[in-house]
Amino acid sequence: MVRWIAPLPFPGASHATGVTEDPDNPLFAEFCWNELKGWVRAHPAVVRKHHPELTIA
Repeated sequence: MVRWIAPLPFPGASHATGVTEDPDNPLFAEFCWNELKGWVRAHPAVVRKHHPELTIA
């Protein structure tokens, strides 16, 4: 039996601007670094093999 979850109404959706790529936004600038740090921590053997110039702290 498949059950579907109905979407909830979101009153502000009609006014939302959507995704923005503002280079001056500090969260946008930090996202890539945080993503890389997470990837390096999750795959240290791959980093050592293919990117030895990166240090794993």
